[in-house]
Amino acid sequence: MTASSSVTVEALLHADTVHALLRLSENTFKQGAPQFTKAQARRFFGMWLDQFAMAMEEEVLQRVAQILVYYLKQPKPVLLQVMIDLTRHLHDALTGDLSLKTRQTILSLCELWWKQDFPQKEQFIANALPYWLESPEDAAAVQKLYELKDALDCIDFAADESLRAAVLSLVSNPLVLKTGKKLLVHLLQNRDLIEPLHQAIKVQLVGNKTKIVNVYADVYYKAYHETKDPELQDALEHIVWSDFVQAVLHAADPDTHKAVRMVLQPLHAAQKHYEALLHRLYGPILWRALSAPQTQVRLQAAQILPEVFPLRGEHSSALAAVEQCVTALTGLLEDRVPKVRVAGASATAQVLCDYWTILPLASIRMLLNWLVTKHASDTSSASVRVGALNAVSLVLQNPQSHAVLRPLLPSLGNLLHDKTESVRLATVRMLLCVKETSDLAYYHVVPVYHLNARLANEVVNSSVAAALTSLLMSSYFPPDPATQIARTLHFLQTDPQAAATFYANVHRFLDTAQVAALAAMLWQTVLTAVETEKNHQNKLQSSDPSGKRRKKAAAKDDNENNAKGEEDDEDFFSSADAALMVTLTDTINVLWGSIAKDLHEDVVSFLVDHMEDWSETLQHFETNPDNRLVVQNILKIVRRLPSCDDLKINAENLNVAGYLSVYCHWGRSDEVISCLAKSLETNLGVEEEILFSTPEAKTKKRKSRRGKQGESIESLPASVALKVVHELLQDPDIRHYLLSPVLEKALEKGTKLAEKMLSRDRMIGESDIDFVLRVCEIYGRFVLHQAAARDEPNLIMTPQAVNLLRWMSVKVIPMLKDVDTDQSCAESSIPFNDPDLSTIAVEQSFADWPASPTPAGPPRRRRDTKATPNRVEVEKRSSLSPDIPRALAISLVQLTCVVFAEWLAISGGVGGSIIDSQLSEWFSAVSDDTTVIAVMSKLAFQLVRTSDQYLLFEQIMRKGPESNGLVRKLVSTLSSPLSKCQHKTIEVVFETAKAMYDPLKDEQYHSSWDEMWTQSSSAISAAVSAVVANRVSVNVLIDLATKTPSNPFSKQLLFLLHDRVTERSSDFTVQPEDVVA
Repeated sequence: MTASSSVTVEALLHADTVHALLRLSENTFKQGAPQFTKAQARRFFGMWLDQFAMAMEEEVLQRVAQILVYYLKQPKPVLLQVMIDLTRHLHDALTGDLSLKTRQTILSLCELWWKQDFPQKEQFIANALPYWLESPEDAAAVQKLYELKDALDCIDFAADESLRAAVLSLVSNPLVLKTGKKLLVHLLQNRDLIEPLHQAIKVQLVGNKTKIVNVYADVYYKAYHETKDPELQDALEHIVWSDFVQAVLHAADPDTHKAVRMVLQPLHAAQKHYEALLHRLYGPILWRALSAPQTQVRLQAAQILPEVFPLRGEHSSALAAVEQCVTALTGLLEDRVPKVRVAGASATAQVLCDYWTILPLASIRMLLNWLVTKHASDTSSASVRVGALNAVSLVLQNPQSHAVLRPLLPSLGNLLHDKTESVRLATVRMLLCVKETSDLAYYHVVPVYHLNARLANEVVNSSVAAALTSLLMSSYFPPDPATQIARTLHFLQTDPQAAATFYANVHRFLDTAQVAALAAMLWQTVLTAVETEKNHQNKLQSSDPSGKRRKKAAAKDDNENNAKGEEDDEDFFSSADAALMVTLTDTINVLWGSIAKDLHEDVVSFLVDHMEDWSETLQHFETNPDNRLVVQNILKIVRRLPSCDDLKINAENLNVAGYLSVYCHWGRSDEVISCLAKSLETNLGVEEEILFSTPEAKTKKRKSRRGKQGESIESLPASVALKVVHELLQDPDIRHYLLSPVLEKALEKGTKLAEKMLSRDRMIGESDIDFVLRVCEIYGRFVLHQAAARDEPNLIMTPQAVNLLRWMSVKVIPMLKDVDTDQSCAESSIPFNDPDLSTIAVEQSFADWPASPTPAGPPRRRRDTKATPNRVEVEKRSSLSPDIPRALAISLVQLTCVVFAEWLAISGGVGGSIIDSQLSEWFSAVSDDTTVIAVMSKLAFQLVRTSDQYLLFEQIMRKGPESNGLVRKLVSTLSSPLSKCQHKTIEVVFETAKAMYDPLKDEQYHSSWDEMWTQSSSAISAAVSAVVANRVSVNVLIDLATKTPSNPFSKQLLFLLHDRVTERSSDFTVQPEDVVA
């Protein structure tokens, strides 16, 4: 015994009162743990045991428990009955109201008593366990629980509900799930806790994270796998596994099936060890589930079958079990429901991939025949074709299948051109699997020219194009740089469209430096071509100054170049090949643009250094008008380079828009806008107040003096300036530079000039009309681009756009109301042919119209919606009518309808109510012009589809016979089963037809649709006929009529549809499986 310990013991022996004991500081015990002799221990602890009969202060309890813990921690402590009795009293004190420090000290005493395996340790668990089972605060608390796991077995959880509830709360504790998996396994091996724990865990499975579900799966499997008690295993089998097997096959919710299947996965993976168990679990119910009448049950059973294959019992042969499974797979493959057939194909592929060696050869060929010849050509369901391709891709993972699949794979190659994108993507992924094999070649399955043709026809950013690029990567981008450029040139020459798509996606599989190096090599190739052409021209000029033999020599050179092989292509072409130059420069643009967001300074410097001689190259191509597209592409490259003074703009240049776009990228957009505005104002010549735009605030900002220094852009002819604005608005990279109030005001003056023309205050020529119409059209799109470019979370129509509509109502529409003329005069007065809008476009036609970039465009659009729509081109008539203002007004109405129809299609219906209210006011003024009605029909289609506005739609239906064709096509599209507004459209048609119905006397019925309305209202007859023509839509119409059976129109409608009503009433109830099929 040390000196410090002796001092401590002496102090304790003399602390015979409570106050004396409390005066001893805690440091006294820390400096020297008390090491009592047997007599000293009996004397001290006996003294305090006697005082337990009296009410003791909480601090004394804490101090006595602390001393007892220090004593029990010494090596080989001598245990006395007095210590056991004292610990029992302290354990009983846990039921009282103690402070946290005192409770923790007593709990430490109970824990120490259990871990040291002291006598009667079971007596000191009951009151301590509830505190231990409280929500653990850290991993150490969870580990402490696991160390006390044997103490949990001493508790009768069936009798103590509070302790059972505390244990059940552990299964949902995130800390326990993360660090206490062994603790949960031990708890699940307690016979009294299996059932309640299983019920508590089942609640946590559905909707939980995959990681958490996998933890529960490991807990269940280890609880069964690690126990050696047959009775416990039997209990787990009947309580847990049987319940899960029933749920995985018969769950009504697919999420439940998915979660339970994840829990069963470890048991399925260990089927070699538990084959008998799986047979006992699945044998009685799996075969019935595979032929169950419920689609969901068959689908879930199909997903389980390959995981338990071959499901052989202890006394059954392997061959019989395999034959039974093959029969079940065949039944799944010929199921009437497509999604079950897909699941059957997946199950078949897993079985073939994993158990190829134990399957009979006849069964293998039969199953592959189902996949390759029947499922792959299933015209009723694209998902079945996708399932067949995915199944073949999975089977290819087994090398033993290659010899059998080699003659079958080419029949799957035609699916590369399937109309469904998912099928095409699955085909390419299958080819990628073929490419990974060592004894099969993908180009033997699908020829390369088919792959290139598919690549050329795919959307650039589609997943199919990306997969094809990955497939062809090694062919068109080999590691050797010399071979790279040779194959690139050959690819660009032989199939430029496919090459464009390929190089637009190549950045997905290469790093930024590799893409930049390829772009630099292609630019160097362009320079080489230019130098070759210059040398060739110099040679011809020196040998033939008169130029008589140049054409003959050029033709001879072309023939020689065509005779060269692919390997020498880079040495035998020149810049005279305009098509190749266009493809090369466009590819450079595509490559640079694909990595623009990921460029580092060193890569940018590398590209700039390699393209520093762009000015000479640009001048070379500008000498030939046939190289206009090449010049455009080079200018797009120049945009990305640092600014310089080498770029000069000529108004007569065909690519002036490209030059100005470069200036915008170089930070000179103010000069570009000023040039365009002044050029337009020169021809418009209107100085009156501005109508729509916001006045520009006057500032004291100093004007630029660049013009005086000769650096500003020279003015352009007005027609050229207007064309430039139109082209720049089409470019999404330039458009935001132009959305300036300065240019807005210049374009807005076109509406003022149009107003003067309408009021006959100015002499009008044919060129004036064309110019003003183009200005008004571009101004309308300009205003809508401004609305789309606003930095606001929700897209709204700007005040300028709303005022444009009102200007049409106030200034243009009255012009049409004041002139009373017949239809023939109205048609002859238009100085140009109207756009061909006689047919109403279906919904997809507007999805292809590019317009302002907005976040709420039409669904599933796949083209570039950032480009501005091309203007409506019109043909000029040879003669002008004296009523030109009316013709101008009608043309303005047409252009406004087209522009706002595009706006609705792209914006998702923003401002639809405003547009509908304004257009409904215009309708009476233009209702006699069938061409304008055709344009308004397009606008009405978008109003209904995007913003649920029906005013204009109703007015068009109330027209006369001249618009029957338009109304029929419009209603057919909007009331089709695929339309989101089907029910509302049919309801509007029904109510409009009912309001216009002309009933017969004496409750007689009309014998046909045409007799129900007057001749002047025959358009509504066409609308009703369009609804009746569709079997699904006519049911909605019948439902509306049956709600008001006493109405004369409803009676007439049901009379004419008597056969259909009778047929519908005799229809049998369709089962859900039939609907899916």
